[in-house]
Amino acid sequence: MAHSLVTVNMGQEDASLSSNGLSGKLNLAEAIMAKPSTATPTGLDWTDPDDPENPQNWSLANKSLHVAVPSFFCLSVSIASSLYVAGIPEITTSFNVSSTVALLGLSFYVLGLAFGPVLAAPISESLGRRAVYWVSLVLFSLFIAGSGLSRTFVSLVVCRFFAGFFGGSVLSVISGTNADIWAPLQRAPSSALMALSTAMGPSLGPVIGGFLAESQALDWRWTQWVVLMFAGMNVLGLLTQRETYKKVILLRRLKKTENSSTSPSNSQPPSGPRFSARLRLLLVVTLTRPLRMLATEPIIFFFSLYSAFTVSLLFIFFAAFPLVFARQYHFSPHQTGLTFLSICVGCILGAIIHVILDRTNYRPRVLASLARGGRGVIPPENRLYGAMVGGFGISIGLLMLGWGAEKRVSWVVSVLGGVPVGFGTILVFLSSAMYMVDTYAQATAASALAANGFVRYLLAAGLPLGAPAMVNNLGIGWACTVLALISVAMLPIPWILFRYGPRIRSRSQFETTLFDTENPSESSFTQYRK
Repeated sequence: MAHSLVTVNMGQEDASLSSNGLSGKLNLAEAIMAKPSTATPTGLDWTDPDDPENPQNWSLANKSLHVAVPSFFCLSVSIASSLYVAGIPEITTSFNVSSTVALLGLSFYVLGLAFGPVLAAPISESLGRRAVYWVSLVLFSLFIAGSGLSRTFVSLVVCRFFAGFFGGSVLSVISGTNADIWAPLQRAPSSALMALSTAMGPSLGPVIGGFLAESQALDWRWTQWVVLMFAGMNVLGLLTQRETYKKVILLRRLKKTENSSTSPSNSQPPSGPRFSARLRLLLVVTLTRPLRMLATEPIIFFFSLYSAFTVSLLFIFFAAFPLVFARQYHFSPHQTGLTFLSICVGCILGAIIHVILDRTNYRPRVLASLARGGRGVIPPENRLYGAMVGGFGISIGLLMLGWGAEKRVSWVVSVLGGVPVGFGTILVFLSSAMYMVDTYAQATAASALAANGFVRYLLAAGLPLGAPAMVNNLGIGWACTVLALISVAMLPIPWILFRYGPRIRSRSQFETTLFDTENPSESSFTQYRK
């Protein structure tokens, strides 16, 4: 799923951020109650509450466009990960490699998705979101073209890695764009759309690839040319985009004002940090802190492991579904590709449930806190309901898929098994990301998401390589049972955090958010069951 992912409704923070970056946090009370700043002599803030250059004052249609275009970019990058799989039979013949080795083209692309966003998020906060989108799209397109033109398997794998590296940038920057445009209480629908774009892309790739695989006139290179077509559509979309990052907009406006002024300005834009300071920030904060948090913070470690496992299942299916449905039900390539639509349906249902939970549980609690005179910053345990429900869907879906195929019952049973898997995957992903962002303070939340995203794609890069051997050695039923048992072992994670989260958070070595509670020592379970 992408860094997705995920991106997501970060609720009480102005950080609906990327998996690897954070554009800043804004608690809900400030978003609702604080008066917007008036004009300032430095020009480094919006001139008035209705400033037309403030993205949150744009029309609904314009804001929706600035969410839809990056979401389609995310969809294109995600499709590129799995569309490649349809060409594996021809790749094995063309380059004289085994099917397992041919999967390296998938694994290295996903590995690129793990590393690229780490650098893209901080760059977007210096150069702006729009610049990163354009550079990312151009380089992504060039390396996809290089993949399609490759004459050796090594060059194919290398180009795929860098395509993932540069394409993955959008997975981190998109949620910063989301935070730029929408106020926190308005963010749930757009966050769900962004999560869907990264979660559904890997499932749509095999649908398209299945039809390509059956065409006698098209070879495996068309799996890359189709991605280039998506990239071309993104060029048209990006032409409609304006800059959304506040700092960049205001500095450009100030520079324009000073250039047109006949009198010297009384203020100058703040100079950026020196190169050495930026390098230290990159090495110490952007790269090192996520690893420290992963090693020392139970919340980060267990939720990163859980979301990484659920997203990895999607990539395991790329290798396993052709074996399952071709072997047991004699499906053709395009029929096998269509089975992935069940996962898409599950993802859509999960996104709908996410929005419903936000509207019926999270939002009312925030407004109730404000009505009591609080700041509207409620405990993050209210974010866990989606993961608590979705985890059961993953286990049930895996068993339906595996044993339905093993016993050769109707193919409908096995296909429908993908629905609860998709449903659970997106709910676990959204809940884990929002819980971590709500738990940690601004800088540490960014590192928490970076750790989560890195583990997620690192695991997704490696697990598919073992999927064929697992299915061949254990059989379809027991292979899915092993995965279901792993998911069952992870089921208690959100439940334990729901009950003991406040106690665990109080022992954190990093700065955490201060929440509105009647008794800070009480768990959210005790507080809200009354």
